[in-house]
Amino acid sequence: GAALPLPPHAQLELMREIAGLVEAVPPGQREVVPAARWPDDVYSALGADGSERRLRPRIFHVSAHGVTRDAWWHAGAPSGSLLFNGGSKAGGAALPGRDEVVDALKTCGDGLELVFFNACKSLELARYVVRQLPGLRAVCWKGRVHDGAARAFAKAFYAHVG
Repeated sequence: GAALPLPPHAQLELMREIAGLVEAVPPGQREVVPAARWPDDVYSALGADGSERRLRPRIFHVSAHGVTRDAWWHAGAPSGSLLFNGGSKAGGAALPGRDEVVDALKTCGDGLELVFFNACKSLELARYVVRQLPGLRAVCWKGRVHDGAARAFAKAFYAHVG
């Protein structure tokens, strides 16, 4: 995926969202592993980097910016991409391709039931992922969503599915 600088106003309030999710899901039913940088943190959390950790999530939750052709950070990425903090590039961002996202999800194993793209305009990516991984379900946003509304929806969702 492409890498580019990420200005301060584009930073997500990930810790605020994580706190809400931790509050919504009972302790025995959750393991929250923040993985803000692509791909380093994601593969490390899943144990796909050779580490001892090996998560087998039922739900894979992604909080990121959705990328569309009209976004200022588009930088040639296909519409339906996600904008993450970028690996070892301090202050930078990463735009993994759709196939890179699918490859990461494949490392989750057979127990993965749902991917939750808590990102604006993530419908195109969600459709692509479920075509590539039959049987997987997706929750996503068709349009733009304010960070506070996305956090509130995620909290309510997890309180319901527990």
